[in-house]
Amino acid sequence: MLHALLNVAMGMGSVFIVLIIICLIIQCFNIIPKIEAKFKKDQKAPETVEMNTSYFTQIEEDTSEDEAVVAAIMAAITAYSGMSQDDFVVRSIVRR
Repeated sequence: MLHALLNVAMGMGSVFIVLIIICLIIQCFNIIPKIEAKFKKDQKAPETVEMNTSYFTQIEEDTSEDEAVVAAIMAAITAYSGMSQDDFVVRSIVRR
C-alpha cells in the first residue's frame, strides 16, 4: 500500500512540476519583447521605401484584356460542359 501511495505522489508531483515549468515559460513571453525593444533601440530605423504606383495604375487602366479573359473562360466552360454559349447566362454580382 505504501508503494502505491509513493507512485501516486511521484506521478502527481512530476505533473505539477511540469505545469510550473510551463507557466514560467509562458511568463517569459512577456519579457522577450522588452528585451528585443532594448536591442532595436541601438539599431537605426530602416529607410522608407517608396512604392512604384505606375504599376497599379497600369492594371486599373488596362481593361481591354477583360473581354478576352471572359471569352476564354466561356470557351473553357462550354468545352467542358458540352453546352452552347447561349445556354447559360453570365450575371454581374454587385454588393448593395
